[in-house]
Amino acid sequence: MEDMGVRAFNAAEDPKTKASLAEPRRLARSARRRLRRRAGRLRRAKDLFVQYGLIPEERRESAFITIDSVTPWRLRADGLGRMLTGEEFARALFHIVKRRGFKSNRKKVKAENDDGKMLAGIGANRQVMLEKGYRTAGEMFDKDDKFAQRKRNTTDSYENTVDRELLEEEIKTLFARQRELGNANATEDFEADILEVFNWQKPYASGNQIIRMIGTCTFEKGELRAPRYCYHAERFTLLSKINSLTYTLNGDRLWLTDDQRAIVESMAYEKSKVTYAQIRKELQLDEEARFTGLMYLHKPEKGADLQESLKCEESTCC
Repeated sequence: MEDMGVRAFNAAEDPKTKASLAEPRRLARSARRRLRRRAGRLRRAKDLFVQYGLIPEERRESAFITIDSVTPWRLRADGLGRMLTGEEFARALFHIVKRRGFKSNRKKVKAENDDGKMLAGIGANRQVMLEKGYRTAGEMFDKDDKFAQRKRNTTDSYENTVDRELLEEEIKTLFARQRELGNANATEDFEADILEVFNWQKPYASGNQIIRMIGTCTFEKGELRAPRYCYHAERFTLLSKINSLTYTLNGDRLWLTDDQRAIVESMAYEKSKVTYAQIRKELQLDEEARFTGLMYLHKPEKGADLQESLKCEESTCC
């Protein structure tokens, strides 16, 4: 094997779970990035509290430490009924900005994964608010018996999740109520600035940012590579797969004829996936024909002899 220039490498994955070996590093990097961005968001929020006179500069750190029975949850609920002091208002807003709820950027969410569980928890809590007439999430968390023992989620439990939109509505409601109660700190400029900090997230790459990351084509010098899922790239992949499709019959290796290739190409555009079994049936291949690259021999059970089966042809070809 070595003399023929062949080298065998172990797959870059955990042999038991099949997870990528890079997954722990990727998760740790994501956690560092998330914590760094949250720290920056909180720092900008504190700057606003000092700028608008809610807290003095020397209290920008100590003002947010709970040292009595008045928790930020209670302040978020009290803000709907009484005028808050500058420091109380800052603590309530800081508490919302610190943990700003769930927002998914996925177009499709599966019910069994974490995002699906979070959405289920969000829906249930929205229903609690609707049925019991709570005006904000903070009021619900402070007063409802469901959250008396625990207000945060635990491992693999997302029952106490709320979405970002609901917390944004709470900020707007708090400012509206404080203005009605005569709080001079609840200005419209301050509201706009705190909402900007609350909603900030790194924008998606677009325009020239994406183009700078695209490499050049191997064959067309000076041209950018085509997107992987553009029509021409997908068609190139399809035709390459069809052109390389071969089968053996009576010891001979055979390629598809032009007419057979045209049939398989038509099948690919009519079906969501095309299996080898469908190709066999459509092309009316001899029952002794065997597609190259498929493993027809298998053991039906442990310890049994190898047997031939066409089950492997149920796999997708294109």
